[in-house]
Amino acid sequence: MNFIKKIINFFENTPLNITSWVCSFLGLMATRILIENLIFNSLQDQKLISLVAFFIHTVFFFSFLYLVLLVFIRSFIKEKLTRIANILLWGYWIMLFPPILDALIFRGKDVWSFYYFGGLGELLVAFFTFFGGNLAVGVTLGSRIMIVLAMIGLVLYVFAKTGNFKKTLTFSLFLYIIFFIFGSFPSWVTLLEKTIEGKRLIAINSLDVASLFLTGSDFFGMVGQSAKISIVYKINLVYGFLIFLFLSVWQYLDNKEKFWSLIKNVRYPQMIFNGGLFLLGVGLGGFYYPQNFHLGFFEVLLLVDLILVVFAAWFFSVFPNDINDLEIDKITNPDRPLVKKIFSVGEYQSYALAFFLFSLLMSAAINIKIFLLIICYHFLTFFYSSPPFRIKRFFGAASFLSSFASLLFLFSGFLLVSETQSLEKLPLKVVLLLLMVFVFLIPLKDLRDTKGDGKNGVFTLSVLLGIKNARLFLASAIFLAYFLSVYIINDKDLFLPALTLGSISFWFISSDKIKVRYLNWWALSFVFLYGLVIIKVIFL
Repeated sequence: MNFIKKIINFFENTPLNITSWVCSFLGLMATRILIENLIFNSLQDQKLISLVAFFIHTVFFFSFLYLVLLVFIRSFIKEKLTRIANILLWGYWIMLFPPILDALIFRGKDVWSFYYFGGLGELLVAFFTFFGGNLAVGVTLGSRIMIVLAMIGLVLYVFAKTGNFKKTLTFSLFLYIIFFIFGSFPSWVTLLEKTIEGKRLIAINSLDVASLFLTGSDFFGMVGQSAKISIVYKINLVYGFLIFLFLSVWQYLDNKEKFWSLIKNVRYPQMIFNGGLFLLGVGLGGFYYPQNFHLGFFEVLLLVDLILVVFAAWFFSVFPNDINDLEIDKITNPDRPLVKKIFSVGEYQSYALAFFLFSLLMSAAINIKIFLLIICYHFLTFFYSSPPFRIKRFFGAASFLSSFASLLFLFSGFLLVSETQSLEKLPLKVVLLLLMVFVFLIPLKDLRDTKGDGKNGVFTLSVLLGIKNARLFLASAIFLAYFLSVYIINDKDLFLPALTLGSISFWFISSDKIKVRYLNWWALSFVFLYGLVIIKVIFL
C-alpha cells in the first residue's frame, strides 16, 4: 500500500496550471482522433468539417466526463481539486487505446465505437449486461475494456485515500452509473425529447433514438450531414449546453463570492445589446428565408447555445479590458473584481481562457462561418483593449471598431438562417443605420471613466471635451441619427417615432438630472423601442 501511495503522490504533485491542462487535454484529444482515423483509414475520405465535428465531440465528451468525475471523486475524498485533476489527466492516457484494441480484436470487420441506443427497458437490460451483447457497434469491446480499467484505477485510488471498504464499494457503484449514462447518452436525451413531445416513456425504444440522432441535421439553412456526422452534431449541442451549465453551477457552489462578482461585472447593457443583435440577425434571416425558420428540440437548443457563445465572447472581452484598465478602475470603478482583489490576475486570465475556448469550440461545433466571425470578434476586442494597439485610447476609431465588432453578432444570426450561409440578402441600409447609431451610443459607457481615463492617457470624448460637453455632443449626434434613419430607411412613417424618441433620448443624455452610470440603459431602451417600430413599419 505504501508503494501505491508513493505512485499516487507522484502523479498528484505534478505541476499543473490552466494553460498546461488545456494544452495537455487538447493534445490527448487530437491524438485520439488521429489514432482512430489512421487505424480505420478514414483520412482519405474525411472532409475537414467532419474532422472538426469529431474532434469537438471528443473534446466535449471527455471534458464533460472529466468535470463530472472530478466533482464526484471530490465528494468521496477530501482532497485538493488540483491533485485529483492531475490523477484524472494522467489516467486519460487510457482513452487512446480503445480504437487500437478494437482494431486488434476485430481485424478488419466493421466496427463503430460510439454509444448504446435503447429505450428505458433496453437500458435497464444493458445496465446489468454491461452494454449488451453487441461488441462491435456502440460501446465496443475496446471501450468496455477501457471502462473496466478506468474503474479499477479510480476505485483503487479512492480506497488508497479513504481506507474505507464500504465507502469505496458505494463509490464503485455510482462510478459505473456515471460511465453507463455517458456510454448511452443519446438514449437519455431521446427519452427527454420524446417525453416533451408527449410520447409515453415506456413506449420509447432504440428506433426512436436512431431516428432522432441518425437523421439529417438540416437545422435552419444548414445542409444536412451523414448519419455519423448527424449524431455528432446533435450530441455536441447537448454537451455544450450542459458543460456551460455544469461549470456555472459548480462555480456558484464552490465560491459564491466569486460567482456573484463575475455576474455583477458583465456589463448588462452591452451583454443584452449583443444578444439582441444576434436575435435581430436571426429574425431578419427568418424574414428573408421563412422556409428555413422552424423550431424543434434541437433548433431551440442550437439557438440557446449560440446565445451562450455570444455571451461567452462578450465575457471574454471584459477580462483583458479589466486587466489593462486596472489603474483606471482603481479611480473610477472601485467595485470591479480585480480592484477589490476578489481574483488575482492569474485567476482572471484562467476565467478568460475558459470563456474564450467555449466560444470557439461551441461556435465551431455549430457552423464554421460563425466560428470565423467569433474569431474576428475576439481579434477586434483584443485590438480595442490590449497593447500594443489599445484602440480604445483614440476617440472615433474606438467607437467604430467596437461598433463593427458588435455587428458581427448580427451577421452570425443572419448567417445561421440564410439559405447559403451568406449575407447576400441582409439589408445594407439596416447595417449602416445600426453602425451609425452604435458609433454614438458606445461612447456613453466611457463617461463614468473620465477621471481615470484622463490620468492614464485614454483620449475618450469626455476627456477631450469634458463630461458636460461630451453629453451634449452625444445627445445631439444620437438625435441626428434618429432623424437620418428616416432617410436611410426611406419611409416617412418613421418620422414621428424618430422625432419623439430622438427628442426623449436627447433630454435624457444631456440632462444633469440623469446619472452617467444609467445613460447606457436609457439610451439602449429607446433604441430598442425604435427598433420595434422599424420592424413593424418595414416588415409587418
